Amino acid sequence: QSGQKEKGTALEETAPCQALDVRGLILKVEHPPIVPGDGSCVFHEGSIVYSMGAEELTLACALAPPVDKDVVFLSFPLTQEEIFYAQKCHGFLTDVILDSIRQKDPKETTAKVELLVQKLWRLQITAKEFVAELLSSAPFQADGYSYEKLLKWIEFTLPFAWKYSCCVN
Repeated sequence: QSGQKEKGTALEETAPCQALDVRGLILKVEHPPIVPGDGSCVFHEGSIVYSMGAEELTLACALAPPVDKDVVFLSFPLTQEEIFYAQKCHGFLTDVILDSIRQKDPKETTAKVELLVQKLWRLQITAKEFVAELLSSAPFQADGYSYEKLLKWIEFTLPFAWKYSCCVN
């Protein structure tokens, strides 16, 4: 992770004093087009995925054979709608971290955001706790309506994001 960068910003600078194996990763994965389990056509040839720790990535890379250039598509046991919501959830989780970096928030704020996403992903906090903590942070403050809307959206999309991660890994 020492040389990993996202749009020119070093991710390792965002969470001071944390061990590398505890932090999450934001991955851009290129893959053949996806065919959902419902038989519909989806032409996504890349994904932005939130993942936990290098050991998860190392294991996935070790177990997965390299994708043959003759592979025309990938088949996922998710519907087109589930893939859509999974990608949106991954996009939200990664963007909330990257936006904090891009906006040059204090490192403590970015580290807090990273930790919240990490705890949500690992089920160490509930979606309700995640949204409450996130929206009470200085750059994200919002009203009760926004809280309820975001909470329902996270509760709905997060399971799809977990399933999608298993397919991509």
